Amino acid sequence: MRVLLVGTAPRAIEDAEAVLESAGHEVLHCRDERAGVFPCTALASRGSCPFEAAPVDVVVAARNHAWPRPSPLEDGAVCGIHRFVPLVVHGTAALNPFAPWAAAETTTAEELLAAVETAARGPLAEHGAVATATMRDLLAAHGVPPEESTVEVRRASGRLVVTLGLSGEAAPFAPAVTVKILTALRRLDPYADGIDVVQG
Repeated sequence: MRVLLVGTAPRAIEDAEAVLESAGHEVLHCRDERAGVFPCTALASRGSCPFEAAPVDVVVAARNHAWPRPSPLEDGAVCGIHRFVPLVVHGTAALNPFAPWAAAETTTAEELLAAVETAARGPLAEHGAVATATMRDLLAAHGVPPEESTVEVRRASGRLVVTLGLSGEAAPFAPAVTVKILTALRRLDPYADGIDVVQG
């Protein structure tokens, strides 16, 4: 999978890159860490931003220092959070400024690889909450008990995959629920390449 790697210092980034590449992941960078912190690749060469070139599955922030704020080499993590790309923080978790947005925090190579796989394929909490609230509001408005229906949102190759689990009573409202969820998710996440809805 495509992993954007950032970090507090070049050495931390290089160590994490070796782990990720050994597992067959494509490691991306949004700046030349050894050359300096500015500019990012998008400014150095138009069209070279990893987020714009192809879907990024996970962002990894390799931190070998307990910094309370993102380092200049971690700008890509902020861009990823803004685009709802799952974030894994690896290394020193103390004073981690990304904690509220991190899908996982890891310290060992084994943990890092497992977390990257899980984060890339796991449910998206914020998307799921929006989709669930949208579904329940519509069903409740039609007098259908919403508690027996479920919805889950995951990311796959840059697209959002919505899995609807509607109860028998809610099934006739599937088209309306689908339209409402598509609208709500597109409003939340304009960066997704597309949205697919499937029946669970």
